[in-house]
Amino acid sequence: MRVDGRDRATIVLGVAGIASIVFVFFGGPFRFVPLPWGWMAIFGVLVGVFAVVAGLSGRRWLVVLAGAIFGAGILVGLVLLLTGAAGFWKASVGVLSLWSGLGMGLLALGLTPERTRSAVDPPAADRD
Repeated sequence: MRVDGRDRATIVLGVAGIASIVFVFFGGPFRFVPLPWGWMAIFGVLVGVFAVVAGLSGRRWLVVLAGAIFGAGILVGLVLLLTGAAGFWKASVGVLSLWSGLGMGLLALGLTPERTRSAVDPPAADRD
């Protein structure tokens, strides 16, 4: 199994999703993202693990799926915030912003086409 740059970036984004759990435990000036203990914390960790597995497998469709799952979580959290049910479900705007970045990054990594040899190096006749 060969891990390329996009796979490593996918793994890093997944680890960032897992590491976001630290915002549950830290308060005060170090609490950049207001993340109370609840479904949003667990969801971020689970999707982060899924993204790490997708990066290790090297399958682009799994990376796209991880990004889409983050996107679905954003939509659910947004609906909860708009309907006023966010308090019970522990939804916060900061976490939705974090997931937005992680989800869009995963979608970008999963949807970019593979680099081919001809796209990297022009033919010898064109080098003159």
